[in-house]
Amino acid sequence: VARVRADIPIAAPGDVDAHLRLALRSVTQRPPSEREVARGRGLIVDLRDKEGLDAARALACFCLMALNLNEFVYLD
Repeated sequence: VARVRADIPIAAPGDVDAHLRLALRSVTQRPPSEREVARGRGLIVDLRDKEGLDAARALACFCLMALNLNEFVYLD
């Protein structure tokens, strides 16, 4: 989470898509698809709106989820 936050320019701290792309790219070592980014955005929105998490905690939960992706856990 710290790397994702640190690598996004200060001028765009609220750019959720940039955070999602960086997190997914770091985990999968490939550019994420638009569908993956959209699903991640949906998760962030749900965590914030339905679960009441702040933006930082929602991003942390997303990063934890990304680290549990099959693509990260298993090698082909």
